Amino acid sequence: MLRQYILLCLSSLLILACSEDQDQTNNSPTNNTTACVDMHVAAEDQSTKDQSTEDQSTEDQSTEDQSTSKDMMVVINPPMDMMMPMQDQSTNPSPMSSGGRFDGIYIAAFQSEGLKTALSRFKITNQQVSGDLINRFGENFQITGEVQADGTVIFPMLVGDQGSRITATAKINGQIVEGSYQVGDRSGSFAGALDNQATSKLSIEFDGFYELSFIRDDDEVASTILEIRDGRFAVRVVNDDGMSFEGSGFISEDGTLVLDNGKSAQFTIIAEALLDVETGKIEGLYSVGPKVGLIVGKRAD
Repeated sequence: MLRQYILLCLSSLLILACSEDQDQTNNSPTNNTTACVDMHVAAEDQSTKDQSTEDQSTEDQSTEDQSTSKDMMVVINPPMDMMMPMQDQSTNPSPMSSGGRFDGIYIAAFQSEGLKTALSRFKITNQQVSGDLINRFGENFQITGEVQADGTVIFPMLVGDQGSRITATAKINGQIVEGSYQVGDRSGSFAGALDNQATSKLSIEFDGFYELSFIRDDDEVASTILEIRDGRFAVRVVNDDGMSFEGSGFISEDGTLVLDNGKSAQFTIIAEALLDVETGKIEGLYSVGPKVGLIVGKRAD
């Protein structure tokens, strides 16, 4: 703009000078006028070129600014996934969460090589497992663990009050819990159910009368006659100290004899045994509070 202004001023001065020269000199007015006109035209042409150059420069600058603006817009606009709102994790339950669908009290018996080796009673509350286990030697274990959403039960190492160590895994399907365990070089399995329900169908194949003895520390502490009818039984036992308990139970098709509702004045009684269909013999475990004993029996004559 400054250059254009200067050129216009020079053009005006030249026209003024030519006019004065024409007034003072009459020898060659045509030449002077032509020269002035040529200079004026030249000045206008130069001004036009300068204006075109300046306009082109302005257009280039505008294009550059626009390009820069577009580049800056690409940089400052975040990707769409960054613009998505964060999800509220509190409303999406964890895949590890099982809620309270496994909650309740479970009774399970451990078995190895055809013998009942331990009894356990544990409670599940909001996926957390707590309870007790007692083996046939009277060793007590505290049970802890956690239930995952798919029913898998994760137990830490179980350490008994006599130093034994048990590793165990389990799975809850419906209301049935089943698993395996390892103690030293001995392994076995265990099974049980919510509220000590039957883990398989009841059987009438074992109906009849059986003589039962309860043994603790190699001494018989109680005895009774057990009648199984339609796969179920009721029993009342009085021990040598005059203490008594009553209970009921069932026998399943695999010969598992379960006391599912046994109570004394002070303790809950847990008992489970195996009945051999061929020999009619019974062998198992029972626990009264922190104490454990053996159940032995046979078909009554």
